[in-house]
Amino acid sequence: MRDSKTGLIAFVEAVRTQALVVLYKLGSTASVVDRTRDLIHLAHEDGVLTSCSIIGGAAGIIYIAGILEKAPVTLSVIAETAGLHPRSVQRYKTLLATHLKSKWG
Repeated sequence: MRDSKTGLIAFVEAVRTQALVVLYKLGSTASVVDRTRDLIHLAHEDGVLTSCSIIGGAAGIIYIAGILEKAPVTLSVIAETAGLHPRSVQRYKTLLATHLKSKWG
């Protein structure tokens, strides 16, 4: 967990920034971008975001957002774009989805 409010705000902003970079590279729709922003906010409120690395949290949330917006992108494509292994994206997605599935709508 991050140790200060300022550090936590910077961490969340870094996740948002990395997510936007990956979303841009993927050519994602506006609805996926908006859903990603919403899910980052929910993950932050839930406290689960701090359990992730910056890029891992961003990649996991992008994967979830794509599914929810019916514009899925494969784990492999997100992983390659984010510079991660597909299993890493899968682990972050599972962690985030487990905590957030009752909150997205």
